[in-house]
Amino acid sequence: MVSSWSRLYKFMAAFGIMAMLFIVACGSAAPETVEVVREVPVEREVIREVQVEVPVEKEVIREVEVEKTVVEERVKEIQVDKILVATPTPAPAPEAAAQSEGHLRITYTSMGSDGVYPKASNVNAGGKDVNSSMYDVVIGSNAQGAFSKDTGIANDWSVSPDGKVHTINLRQGVMFHNNTEVTSEDVMFSALEVMEEDAQNAFINELTPLWDSYETPDANTFLINCHTPCLYAPWIFSGVRGTEGMVVPKAHYEAVGEEEFAKAPIGSGPYKFVDQVLGASVAVEAIDGPHFRGGAGGSVPKYAQITFLGVSEETTRIAMLKSGQTDVIDVSRERIAPLADDGFNIFYKERALLSGMYFFQQWEEGNPFGDIRVREALNKAINRDAILEHIFLGRGSTTLYPMGSYASESGYDPAQSGYPHDPDRARQLLTEAGYNDSNPLEIKLAIYSFGGIAEFPRMIEAIGADFEAVGVKVNFQPTEYGTLRSMRRAWSLGGGWVGPWGTHNRAAPAEILSIVKVLKHSEAPYTTYKNPEFDAIMNQAFASTDPDEVKALISQMQEHLLANYDGIPLFEVDSAFAAIPEITYWNTGKDSYDNNVDSLFFPELRW
Repeated sequence: MVSSWSRLYKFMAAFGIMAMLFIVACGSAAPETVEVVREVPVEREVIREVQVEVPVEKEVIREVEVEKTVVEERVKEIQVDKILVATPTPAPAPEAAAQSEGHLRITYTSMGSDGVYPKASNVNAGGKDVNSSMYDVVIGSNAQGAFSKDTGIANDWSVSPDGKVHTINLRQGVMFHNNTEVTSEDVMFSALEVMEEDAQNAFINELTPLWDSYETPDANTFLINCHTPCLYAPWIFSGVRGTEGMVVPKAHYEAVGEEEFAKAPIGSGPYKFVDQVLGASVAVEAIDGPHFRGGAGGSVPKYAQITFLGVSEETTRIAMLKSGQTDVIDVSRERIAPLADDGFNIFYKERALLSGMYFFQQWEEGNPFGDIRVREALNKAINRDAILEHIFLGRGSTTLYPMGSYASESGYDPAQSGYPHDPDRARQLLTEAGYNDSNPLEIKLAIYSFGGIAEFPRMIEAIGADFEAVGVKVNFQPTEYGTLRSMRRAWSLGGGWVGPWGTHNRAAPAEILSIVKVLKHSEAPYTTYKNPEFDAIMNQAFASTDPDEVKALISQMQEHLLANYDGIPLFEVDSAFAAIPEITYWNTGKDSYDNNVDSLFFPELRW
């Protein structure tokens, strides 16, 4: 019993001492020390990479109820592996969807005063560039002015052996900006709209005499039926031409009506309409997502916003470029070197633009231009070489408007392109026609700015001075392209009006036939010439299925127009643009009327 109490006493004493030591260690009395062996690891670092899905370091604090016993440690070494968990290489995050960014501002000499939907559009000035941003054409084209199955709504087409039926197959999944899919019904509706009497489109008129009907066998097939061979019909609906091939949504157009559609037009292009100030500006914004014109699989357009501007004063355009108010301007040749010296990039569309003058309504009784001597006199009064040298700085040549050097493989001879400067012969012809100092020939000469040819007004002034030098009384008529175009269509330019005009150089026989027929055929709504002999040559060319015969007939057209002085052929010149240093690439292309703005929208394609 004594022994038991003794042991109990010793235990309690030891416990008390240990408790006191514990208390002292914690600010109270120290208890008696009890020897306890605890294993303390000595680390040997062995690095092993362990792949974990989510590496997270956590500091975990746990509250543990502790007995109030102080433990005297005696170290026993053991070896452990320290495992360093390697941070895993994270799986690559999904690549962020490409986004359109920035604001591109393009400033032209003129924007015209037309609407921005195909039926009413102005293809000259910046008109087709604007429309190309918003609409897709039925048959696409590439930068060389040839058909492409990658850039239009159609991905294939064919013609029947007799040349009377064209079958056009449409790609699926092309969406309008209101999220409805483009179908053959929309294509047919758009083709019929541009054939309406009030349509501003010119080229559709070459198809009208040959056309029989359109058909839509299914949602992705469109047929053009002609009652005679119409091998060139697909050109009318292609990107090589004007706006006739651009497609609008039938259901929406019919639901809101033409007037409301004109205020907020809808297309299927890489950009959608935002706003228009008629004749001054058009604003568009990028669609949400890729567009098929951006290459295989589609890509998003580069710029989030684009504003197209019209500013007639070149000094103002240059000031805007230098002050950062615009990014691209069209510019005259004499301004190119100083702008290049200032660090701006210069882009050319070489020999792209043709210029000439029309003798309006020359077939009318009493019109002075009905006399071939007057037409010849005005042609020989012009010093073309001097104008090319001093106004265009030699960057151009003479041409037989509306044919140009691009057509040298299509029957056109660039060497036979104009008339010599012969002011003495001009005075003699005017005298023979009954004009003299007391009875001078009096003309109305339209003067205005024309997009792409910044020197256009100065060219007109120089020509007017040449006319006056041979005794012609010139009354300059300041106007605007859209206004003059409307007057021309309304046949209100009789009585001595001379109209300077511009168009684009063309290469293919189909394009040559098209433009000449629009401008020179007796039945064309924009014609400036009526001659049954010339009509017969054109009709034969359009009916032919023999390429060599077509080229020979184009040659005959050239000879006829030169011999009859039907108008005033002038020049083919480079179209020049200056751009901010950030724009380093732009293939301006060879399509008619546009500057291949897709090369700016999708620069990675390197057209």
